[in-house]
Amino acid sequence: MNKTTKQLLEENNRRGEQLTPENQKILVDIVAYLRGSSASTYQQELVHRDILDMLQEGEARGQTAAQVIGEDYQTFCDEILAELPRRSAGQQTVYGLSVVSLSAAVLAAIWLVFGLLEAVFQGPFTLWLPVRLGQLLGGVLIIAFAYGLVEYICRTSFEDRNPTRLQIIAVFVGIATVFLLSYLLKQVLFSLHAGIAVVLIAVLFLIYNITDRMES
Repeated sequence: MNKTTKQLLEENNRRGEQLTPENQKILVDIVAYLRGSSASTYQQELVHRDILDMLQEGEARGQTAAQVIGEDYQTFCDEILAELPRRSAGQQTVYGLSVVSLSAAVLAAIWLVFGLLEAVFQGPFTLWLPVRLGQLLGGVLIIAFAYGLVEYICRTSFEDRNPTRLQIIAVFVGIATVFLLSYLLKQVLFSLHAGIAVVLIAVLFLIYNITDRMES
């Protein structure tokens, strides 16, 4: 995120620590819900700041969060978000590229480390590491699953946090699918030199840094 947004976020986080534990919990749920919206991060943090003002002023008067903003926190947030401008198609693309590039960089780094360890302990040692079909498909599924999980958590931040049996099963099925793909689909698509992999990981991190600063 850009400097202005980052400073506002850090300031809001510091101020949030000054609230009572009960209001801090409610604010965490509110901010999580805002993160799942299509408003820009800067707009979200402006709302975050305004809600902080309201809660702090309410605490000074001895009022609870429910007395200040009402008991239906989701409706309160929805009414505010309805008035905010949404990310444009370009902004949404930048945001998505930021998320994907960071996720891909982390997964690539993990693949590189395990690939080198396998070459060292199982031999023969080589810097040309195989990229298997199962690894590639598994990585795509991990990124998609993680993105969907974060979106789900944000959109349901005011609901019961105890996972249902179906949700637990879905998580285990997702994890099992990734492992099965990696185990069964061992077809080598191509080999990649470790040095080239390092460069690609660095490029992905660079893309993340650039797009993250562009995201307002």
